[in-house]
Amino acid sequence: MDIRLIAIDLDGTLLNSELQITHHTIDVLNRVPSNVEVVICTGRTIAELPEELQYIPNIRYIITSNGAAVWNRQTKEKLSECALTSTEAITLMKGFQQFDVRMEVFMLGRILVEPYYYEHFEAYGGSQHTDFLKKTRTPKENVLQYVEELCEPVEKFNLFFKHEHERYTAIQQCIEAGYQVTTSFAHNVEVNAMCASKGRALQTLAEILGIHQQYVAAIGDQINDLSMLDYANYPIAMGNAVDEVKRVAVVETLTNREDGVAAAIEQYIIKGEKNEHLFF
Repeated sequence: MDIRLIAIDLDGTLLNSELQITHHTIDVLNRVPSNVEVVICTGRTIAELPEELQYIPNIRYIITSNGAAVWNRQTKEKLSECALTSTEAITLMKGFQQFDVRMEVFMLGRILVEPYYYEHFEAYGGSQHTDFLKKTRTPKENVLQYVEELCEPVEKFNLFFKHEHERYTAIQQCIEAGYQVTTSFAHNVEVNAMCASKGRALQTLAEILGIHQQYVAAIGDQINDLSMLDYANYPIAMGNAVDEVKRVAVVETLTNREDGVAAAIEQYIIKGEKNEHLFF
């Protein structure tokens, strides 16, 4: 078999529009041969993983926060970490104060937000899944002060801007300062340490597992998936992927509303069909 490891994004990829993994997809993932590693590669923290993963025991490794951490799911051991230092994080947070922005701080497996975070959230391009947000975010009265007192590394910042010109300015400032900047949908900005990306974390995990790059596949839909798709020998785009992702992929599967991940795995891994574009 040509594929020994397949990395799968969550939002917009493995998850449908209701943020769920369908029963059909769970069944397909449980039929993946034992010599193929199925890896979750997400911008989420370890605390935000969907409950349905408990029904897919063969997923042993998880990459979180856009590659800031690589986890052994069974032992809960952190195999690799590339986070912003406390000093870097505090400097960035003070810089973000110049903008009209809603900010999420990913650290210690949690997402910290301030109490006003949910006010007029849709005006900042935020998610309509407010129940999920309230379940997975930890409110703090003053996040900057909390981060200063805690003095711990920060995995990622997720920022939502009300004004596009401020979003553009923030992106330019973070890039010029030497940070990794990406997005996972139209209105947000995600900031990591320069060493953190899904692609680098996937490479690290593949090397730990002794799996050569030529046997690695990846499936994604958004800008923050580009680095892992660039690393993978078999990059697969979701049918609902942005154009930038479709341009780097060698094949396109169905959308996340149509169990696109299941369709790709069933066709190229379980059945082992050789697509003239995917296998070369």
